[in-house]
Amino acid sequence: MKRRYLLILLTIMLAGCSKLPPAGFWKNFDSRHIINKTSQQGLGGGHRTIYWENAAKYKDSDILKFAADNEWTLISSKTITAGESWVKYPGKMYIFDSEWTKVVNGKDQVAYGYLLVSTDHTKLTFYHSWGK
Repeated sequence: MKRRYLLILLTIMLAGCSKLPPAGFWKNFDSRHIINKTSQQGLGGGHRTIYWENAAKYKDSDILKFAADNEWTLISSKTITAGESWVKYPGKMYIFDSEWTKVVNGKDQVAYGYLLVSTDHTKLTFYHSWGK
């Protein structure tokens, strides 16, 4: 009887957590050219950063399709210059709704995913923070 309940609980957990780990699917995008990645996760939240470099150049359409295929919705984009903690070069920043949340001042908010494509399209940086 215990085994049956455990199996039911495990099935529910796996079905309900189909997107775990948060934003982990980005590790599968051009994985041969990942030069650095960090991920700090716990029960209450975490963050993930991935850096790619590829002389063959990244196409915005490929990046946007990959995000959409993984149920990330493009919210906006903007041109930025380097200067933020994880932004190492100028380029175009894509901002996505990740379907995850984070707590800010005690309130749930959308945990946006950020993807920066360098001006010359040879570098790509991803950042996502979620939870508390």
